[in-house]
Amino acid sequence: GEDTFSNCTFTSNVAVTFGGGINGSACDFAIVDCTFTGNTSRFAAAVMSSQGSASQIRDCTFTDNEALEKGGAVSSILGSAAAITGCTFTGNLAGTFGGAVADYLGDATYENCEFLGNSAGNRGGAMDFEQAYPTVIGCIFERNESNQLGGAVSNREGIAGQAPVFRDCTFLDNQAVQHGGAMVNHSMAVINGCSFTGNGAGDGGGAIASFDASPSLADTRVCDNT
Repeated sequence: GEDTFSNCTFTSNVAVTFGGGINGSACDFAIVDCTFTGNTSRFAAAVMSSQGSASQIRDCTFTDNEALEKGGAVSSILGSAAAITGCTFTGNLAGTFGGAVADYLGDATYENCEFLGNSAGNRGGAMDFEQAYPTVIGCIFERNESNQLGGAVSNREGIAGQAPVFRDCTFLDNQAVQHGGAMVNHSMAVINGCSFTGNGAGDGGGAIASFDASPSLADTRVCDNT
């Protein structure tokens, strides 16, 4: 069966390693209309989905959660499939990768979500994908920051024949200290119908920076990035 969490509030919970609010391993679960605030863990400060879990997260808010390493709010790893829809991620923090989201060997969909003012110490102020191939649709990335690469998104170590897909997304005023004000790619990425405006990077790629990768862009607007 599927575990369901509905209209719940998770505040100031602490886990040593995984999932300060919820840790789902090899199980199916749904989280609907829940609030996660000020939770802490080493990985996935609010929600961890791992070991082939199937999760649905809908209409939730994630605010001021903190991961000491990866995934300031949520992570989908090790063959897990997550469908995350209509959620808002604000002010979450990761010490290394993925201020709001850090996925590893996961297959996740993010649709109509907002990522506002999240930050990461190394890469991906909002999202970090390592050997993962998410689909990101209709999401807004605004004022996210990375101390190194990818102010909003970091794509790295891709899987042969697979690529992250970004469709109809907005990237506005994101910042990276080094490269990729909005996005940095170390793997293939498909970008369709997106807009990149007012993003900035200290060392290059005000909107997008790519290293040993060839992203595909179509019907995309890139302007006023620095």
